[in-house]
Amino acid sequence: MVQSVLFQRIRRVVRVPDTIDDTGSTDVLAELQAFFDSTSHNDIVVLGKNKNYRISHTLLLRGNRDWTLDGNGSRIFLTGRGEGERTRGTMRITGGAYGATITSLKLEGGKPVNEGYVKSIEAQHGLDILEPGATIEDCEFLNVFGDFVNFASGASSGIVRGCYGNRSGRQGMSITDGVDYCLEDNELRNVSRTCFDIEPGTTSGRYVGSMVVRRNSIYGPFGGNFVSAAAVAEVDDVWIEDNIVYNEEIGIRTSSNTQQMSRRWHILRNQGTKAASGSTVMRVHMTDSFEIRDNIQPMNPNRPAPHFFVFFQGVHDDFDVRNNHIPGATGWPNGGQWYIEPPSGQPMWPRPLTTYDHGQ
Repeated sequence: MVQSVLFQRIRRVVRVPDTIDDTGSTDVLAELQAFFDSTSHNDIVVLGKNKNYRISHTLLLRGNRDWTLDGNGSRIFLTGRGEGERTRGTMRITGGAYGATITSLKLEGGKPVNEGYVKSIEAQHGLDILEPGATIEDCEFLNVFGDFVNFASGASSGIVRGCYGNRSGRQGMSITDGVDYCLEDNELRNVSRTCFDIEPGTTSGRYVGSMVVRRNSIYGPFGGNFVSAAAVAEVDDVWIEDNIVYNEEIGIRTSSNTQQMSRRWHILRNQGTKAASGSTVMRVHMTDSFEIRDNIQPMNPNRPAPHFFVFFQGVHDDFDVRNNHIPGATGWPNGGQWYIEPPSGQPMWPRPLTTYDHGQ
């Protein structure tokens, strides 16, 4: 305890110089970058209160460990589209800056309000994180061509809590590598594709696990799914709980391009307020130990049967699907709770199903 208090006392607070334009009328990328680079490990860097900082390219948080940026309600906004610059985002944590904390900051990209997904510049993220241990709290992300927050290879762990995102060109938040992530109490609106994307890449050894997605409020419409895990590597130990999706369904998709199975998923007490437009809400592939309970999702009674809340594809082992409320669902064999599509040439129930329930 004494060591913790002493550490807090010796942290230096550094305020942005008054010489840097905070009205948003001029490009301050060079000045702001030089100021950030002049700070040290463990510093607490504070921007002006409710100010506007205009930049023309990605602002880097680099080199300093356990560094805190207090945005103080200010906005850093990126101008222009950056055509031909696929990864030109608003801010990036890189260069050994592990353990960074960002609070009370607004990050805005250059995407026009009514423009959607543009593949050539899909990686222009609001915040691109390439180092482990980042904590992002009470921030806003607006009008980005990429994701609001992207945990890229090298991030390996992080927290996004109490943030607001509106109008992304690609995903809401994405994770491509590592373990120990917590995405909670966020509000996302107008996501062009998937709200939470878990996607280990093709690099050998990439893996995602120990992830919590909880108490988030999502406002549709969005162009993809609530949660997607289109993976080459494993995605294990995932908790998706107590989220509510307005004007959309709680669509979840998992898929594997290899024979590796995703294990120990817990999908609990989530709610979708819009009747599902298709025949299936959750479609999962190659799973082991999936728990899907106490969710609420209406189905469209005007769509021809069958309807299935969960559709299993490939080999599955040990799943628990019960107590889900899915009004309007009709399907075989259990009132639309779940259905298994067996692999080609295998019997209907290819693996032991230890627990299941018809639900309501």
